[in-house]
Amino acid sequence: MPDTISRCVTDDGFAVTIVHAPETCSQICQEQHQLSRAASSPLRHAILASLILGTRLKGQGLLTLTLNSPATFNYLRVDAIAMGYVRGLVLPSTNETLQSWNGVDALLDGGTLNVKRQLQQEAQPYTSTIAVEGAHFIGIANQYLRDSEQVQAAIALDDAQDAALYLERLPDAAEEHRLNAHITAYQHDMNWQLGATTEETLRQLDEQANFRILREYPAQFACPCSRERYISTLKGFDHAQIRELSNGNGVIETICDFCRNEYVIPLDEVL
Repeated sequence: MPDTISRCVTDDGFAVTIVHAPETCSQICQEQHQLSRAASSPLRHAILASLILGTRLKGQGLLTLTLNSPATFNYLRVDAIAMGYVRGLVLPSTNETLQSWNGVDALLDGGTLNVKRQLQQEAQPYTSTIAVEGAHFIGIANQYLRDSEQVQAAIALDDAQDAALYLERLPDAAEEHRLNAHITAYQHDMNWQLGATTEETLRQLDEQANFRILREYPAQFACPCSRERYISTLKGFDHAQIRELSNGNGVIETICDFCRNEYVIPLDEVL
């Protein structure tokens, strides 16, 4: 099954988003950052949560999720675009710590979560920061939905498949609806096994509900970095700063922290 985002609604007022992204998670966590599956769990879960939260943007834009924690995985950042594109960042110092992680110490333990939403049609982004509880990233994402978004919604995780499900009660839904019990359950037990297909997952969720699939589209890694963008950025520095960045051989060497692409730029292209 390819990496996919499915957006669905019921006739009686519930919204469902299903994200299935094992290839994208593997590309970012294992291939680009060389993290083991166990050590990368907060980043994998943040990728899934960001893809879900990106679908809640009201228009084209960018959602940036940043977590700072006093524990082993002390920093991560994920950028998600509403159409299913995502990239993730782990600082080199954090990565070095994770390479020698003993598998026992908590990867996360409290800290702060910052969520920034920048819409194309708005000059200023909307930013929300919360002090987080717990050591499970999906639990932190659910806390954000409750405390900052103030919606009746929850995210459930299928860790084995690198997949997640988002369920939201819309304003016109009945308060006593049976799907409300799922939202409450996911807020306390975030693990859930998704079906092999979107249709099977929806049947597992509620066989009686009339789900309509509004849209399905790919979930995939994307990084907008390029040689041209780095050159444009460097031209904003003064000449002394640019020369300090060179390696003594008349070139500037840089690596994108997100995708790990390397760029070699001669000084005469920026001076």
